[in-house]
Amino acid sequence: MAITETLAKYGIDNIMLDMELTRVITDIVQEKKEKRTTEQIKQATEDALFASFANTSIDYAQFREELRPYAEKFCTLWKLPPPARPRKANPNSEYSQWIRFLEELKDACGEYGSDLLDDMYKEWRAGFKNGRAPFSVNTPGSITKSTRGIAGIKRQGIQTQNRLGV
Repeated sequence: MAITETLAKYGIDNIMLDMELTRVITDIVQEKKEKRTTEQIKQATEDALFASFANTSIDYAQFREELRPYAEKFCTLWKLPPPARPRKANPNSEYSQWIRFLEELKDACGEYGSDLLDDMYKEWRAGFKNGRAPFSVNTPGSITKSTRGIAGIKRQGIQTQNRLGV
């Protein structure tokens, strides 16, 4: 009773007391929290980055059945993740562009199927000079014309100079 009378004497009611106690307790809890150093924050960021690299669970079921082998082979060889399928259909989305590129790539591979992408990858790797790629590959559309050329070479039975080994 003495505490209540003392608080009333100074004009402090129960609501103000609750608010003040909550603030004091929150301050105490935050002071007890371990502060992270810059090195710890950098390490946590690096760990998250490496964890994202380790995540290899790519769902190729998002692609139509006839495009799946091309998407999987392309992403595996060039180590590029496919874009996620958007929840709402959007003809201008990155996913829609990939679908169009995969259709063109499938057409370019023709009767050789997705296995032709192995030859395309070998040809692309053979073109490296001083550690630089002959051209950048960031979508299936990046290799469509070259793949069409390799398919044409295979159809004609022409052997390239130690690059394709066909």
